[in-house]
Amino acid sequence: MLMGMESVIVTGGTRGIGKEIVSALCAKGLFVHVIARHRAPPGNTPSNTAFHQCDVSNAEEVRQFFETLSHDKSVIALVNNAGIYGDDHAEEIFHTNVLGAYYITKAFADYYRAQSHNKRAAVINIGSVAAFHGVTNSPLYAASKAALHRLASALAPAYPQENLLSINTLACGPVATDMLMRRPEAFEAAKAHTPSGILTTPAEIAQAVLWLIEKRGMNFIGATIALDGGRSIV
Repeated sequence: MLMGMESVIVTGGTRGIGKEIVSALCAKGLFVHVIARHRAPPGNTPSNTAFHQCDVSNAEEVRQFFETLSHDKSVIALVNNAGIYGDDHAEEIFHTNVLGAYYITKAFADYYRAQSHNKRAAVINIGSVAAFHGVTNSPLYAASKAALHRLASALAPAYPQENLLSINTLACGPVATDMLMRRPEAFEAAKAHTPSGILTTPAEIAQAVLWLIEKRGMNFIGATIALDGGRSIV
């Protein structure tokens, strides 16, 4: 069971999937530390949030962020949602999608170890089925998500013996975001290649994140959980 005023860190939490995750966490009574590189949240954000401007691909900024939390013992989870799609800025994609998750996960482990908790914290990476099949119009994005999945499985075994972190990844299929739904041909093509005929929604991803946080003491270690309507198995 999740307890009120426990806290969660969400990267890339000011729009899209990240914003939906933040809303779902807040609705459960959790306090959310929202991290974004540039964009401040709109004025109607829930009162149980705090916005932090931090570029997760910059190890020094990540270190400084955790310094601001050094006396807060309430954080129980990290959601690595920050990501860049498209191949226009190759280095930026890998710095954010892969190195960013690495820097903040390692820093979170150090932070959580210093808090002397008796239950593992959750680290949840928002991955993609593009890691399995690739995306012809954005191969670098697909490669970055494959690297994120592999990073998670490499980091995951390092922490359970300390009872420190449970690191898992959600491999999401095409998501029914406003951006996709404004492109009817792409939306219908995505549905046609999904066995269930239904695209994953941001709300479903948020509920999966909540479940993994709530069950963080279970024996899920280094798992990749497909939330894709069966797309990854065909």
